[in-house]
Amino acid sequence: MIRVINRSGEKIDENELKDLIHPILKEEIGDVNVNIVFVTADEIKSLNRKFMGVEEPTDVLTFPYHDKDIYGEIIVCPEVVRNNAERFSTSYEDELMTVVIHGILHLAGYDHERENRKADKMFRKQKEYLERIKKEGKKWW
Repeated sequence: MIRVINRSGEKIDENELKDLIHPILKEEIGDVNVNIVFVTADEIKSLNRKFMGVEEPTDVLTFPYHDKDIYGEIIVCPEVVRNNAERFSTSYEDELMTVVIHGILHLAGYDHERENRKADKMFRKQKEYLERIKKEGKKWW
């Protein structure tokens, strides 16, 4: 089950988001319970400081719990994602979906920060999943 919690103030079509990412989650991990939490820049900055030791907001944080009740949480900051989309010359929607996919892949065990050999595979999969979603032509924003 995917639970979406939106504290960001951004419009998110929760049901469409769940429909789009459920196949990815199932393919990568299986039938697990995951929370996707959309937060403000202040909230993610606080989490980034507390858990990563970094004094600035980030686009996404992933917390794998591997618990029966909740496998993990993906924390996303749409405000930072919007800024990154501009910086990377991509659409906000593509960047937002990319970070959600990125979070799922982290929950699945991919780690681009500590394991270089998995980084290429992670980013390749991330791109493939985004392209698959774009082909379906569905939108969740």
